[in-house]
Amino acid sequence: MNKPNSESNNDNNSSENDEESAVVTENANQSPKAPSESRGDADVPSTPKEKKENEDKKALFEVQCKAGKLAEFVISQTLGSKVKPSDNIEETLIRCVRSMTTKHEILFSGMLKRIKINDETAYAAFITVANELFEGDKLVVNWGRIIALYAFGGQLALYCKEKNLKACGDRIPVYVGRYAKEVVSTFVHKEGGWKKLCEEFPPEDDIDNKVWKLLTWTAVGLGIATAATFLTSH
Repeated sequence: MNKPNSESNNDNNSSENDEESAVVTENANQSPKAPSESRGDADVPSTPKEKKENEDKKALFEVQCKAGKLAEFVISQTLGSKVKPSDNIEETLIRCVRSMTTKHEILFSGMLKRIKINDETAYAAFITVANELFEGDKLVVNWGRIIALYAFGGQLALYCKEKNLKACGDRIPVYVGRYAKEVVSTFVHKEGGWKKLCEEFPPEDDIDNKVWKLLTWTAVGLGIATAATFLTSH
C-alpha cells in the first residue's frame, strides 16, 4: 500500500524533497465507497467465494468509516469535548491516547515545538511525521503505532488551537482520518476489526506496558526527531 504524501507547497523556495513529498493521490480526499450489495445480476446467485469477497469488502469499508469517526472523536476529546464515548472502541482508544500523551508529554511537546506549523505546512508536517511513525516504506503497523498516530493528531490539533491556527486545526481530523483509512485500515481489518483494540487493551491492564511491547518508543522517537529535523531545515 502506498503511503499518502504531503500536499504541494506553492513556496518557490521549497526544496526538491518538499516537492516530492507533496504529491497526493487523486482519491485522497474521497471517502471510501460502500461495496455493492449484489453482483448486479439478480438472476444469477453469488458463489460462496463471491459472497466471501463481498463480506470482506463490506467489513473493510466499515473499518475505514470507523477510522475517520475515531479521528474526530479523539481530537474533539483532546480539545476538551465532554461528549461521552459512543462505544467501547472509542472508550478504549481515548484511554490509551490519554495514557500515552500524559506519560510522554515532554516528547510530544518537544517534537511539536520543532515543527514549523502554519496553514500551508500543516498537512506536510502531519504526513511527514506519520510516515516516520510507521517507518516509511516498511509500513510497520501495530496497535501501539495506531494509538500513537491518533495521539499525535490530537496533540497537533491542540497545538493549532493554542497558537490560534483555527483553519489549520479544523483540518487535522480530516488528515488523521484519511491517513488511518489509507494506511492502517487493512491491518485493522485483518485483525478482526476495531473491536480487537478493546481485547488488546482492557481497562484493567497497564496500558503503558502493553503499548510499549508493541511499540518501541525509542525508534518512534528517533523517527519523529528525523521528521522534525527535515521540516525545520527546509
